[in-house]
Amino acid sequence: MERELQYLKNELANPDRPFLGILGGSKVSDKIAVIKALMENAQAPGIPMGSSRGEADKAHLAEDPES
Repeated sequence: MERELQYLKNELANPDRPFLGILGGSKVSDKIAVIKALMENAQAPGIPMGSSRGEADKAHLAEDPES
């Protein structure tokens, strides 16, 4: 597992472009910490994805998780 974590750390620090982050789960609010970490290397284009439930009141967090 340590090898896998090191691989992920390296990939997140210097990802190939375009970079895509995929998060699962039903609520954005449960993933704020992960979103903050991904924001260092990813942008949020605001594209709906499949049948994911959107939380309109949380959409601004994709651009600014502190808001």
